[in-house]
Amino acid sequence: MRGCLETKPERGRNQAKRHNSEDRVTAPQWLQFALQPFYSLVEDDPVYLLVALSARSILNSYVFESLPLPGPMLSSESKSLYQRWREETEQELLIEHRFKDVIEKLQNHMDVYKSINVFRIHLLNQKGLHKYVECEKE
Repeated sequence: MRGCLETKPERGRNQAKRHNSEDRVTAPQWLQFALQPFYSLVEDDPVYLLVALSARSILNSYVFESLPLPGPMLSSESKSLYQRWREETEQELLIEHRFKDVIEKLQNHMDVYKSINVFRIHLLNQKGLHKYVECEKE
């Protein structure tokens, strides 16, 4: 019996077309939505993407630190969701810290007003997302 790893890929033009379409990586939907207001700016100079992502990680870190720890009355599903969000927040902070050096190296070449605007717009988008989630809970 042959496993999935043992199968040989078929050769031909169909495979090449499929391979090329699989190579394209698309950003997560939340990131696409968040970058819409300044997509052309990020496309021209990707360092502004790091600025936007740092805004997200800083906001999530602030919210995480401000929230009380989940109590014993929470359901296991709520605790699982809280745990997953906590892990994602920690991962985002780790990524933000890794790229902080890149931002610092390039900050002399960045337009301060563009950076502030990207940061502000991304935080406003995140604020809107948090308000939407809060309204859904009620």
